[in-house]
Amino acid sequence: MRERLVAVLVGLTVAVIALYGIPRAYFVGDLVRDSEVRSVERSADLISQLLAERQNSTAPGAVTEGSLEPLIGPDEAVEYVSPSGATTVAGDSGSTGPSDLSATRPLAGGGRLTVWRSGAVVEDRISDAVLPLVLLGVGLLVAAAVVGAWLARRLSRPFTELATVAEEIGRGRFDVEVPHYSVPEAEAIGDALRRGGAQLDMLLQRERDLAVNASHELRTPIAALRLELEDLSMWPETPPAVADELRRYIPELKRLSAAVTQYLDTAREQRRSDVGLDG
Repeated sequence: MRERLVAVLVGLTVAVIALYGIPRAYFVGDLVRDSEVRSVERSADLISQLLAERQNSTAPGAVTEGSLEPLIGPDEAVEYVSPSGATTVAGDSGSTGPSDLSATRPLAGGGRLTVWRSGAVVEDRISDAVLPLVLLGVGLLVAAAVVGAWLARRLSRPFTELATVAEEIGRGRFDVEVPHYSVPEAEAIGDALRRGGAQLDMLLQRERDLAVNASHELRTPIAALRLELEDLSMWPETPPAVADELRRYIPELKRLSAAVTQYLDTAREQRRSDVGLDG
């Protein structure tokens, strides 16, 4: 019962996480990626504007790798293609791949500019954004397991105690105290055990009284009859043949009395054994 309750609660938690957490993780990942795309586009816009201003200045100067590197981040690369077709690359251009983000801008004076951002860095930032959701999901699973175990133990405790009470009643302890519970099902079982114990106790008491009465009702008349026969056998007016016949029946009455006593003792021990009073 405990394992089933824990499994049900954990299963419900997993279902909630799957229905809410997984779509939320994809949503957060898309937000981070969109933010990175906009950041790359802003970098491309800014660098292209700076290069355009340099081309329009009175002393434009050449665009070199050294002049481009201060304009980009550590995980970015930039490629400048001049109007004449010359290409200048700055940054970690060797790491560009299909997962990288890029933005290309044409320059007003001719040429174009392309900015890349490493896809691995973007994935790391997505992982950092999704990590709290993962930790929250793990925390919910752990909390569900703990709460489920506590709830299962609390709900199963009355039934465990009732099983112990039923075992004691089965051993013949009909006076065992049955606790009361707030759980309706457990309280109903407790009421049944209380009524059953009281009825068994009453039945056992009736059998004891019956055994005592039977012993008195059977052995007393037999003993009285044996004494009467002994008196008659010794009475002077009793014919010798009749006296001999009476004396012959006296041992039979003694055996009958012993048989009745043995039967009652055996029945009493059998009842004690049936209700477990001897162990």
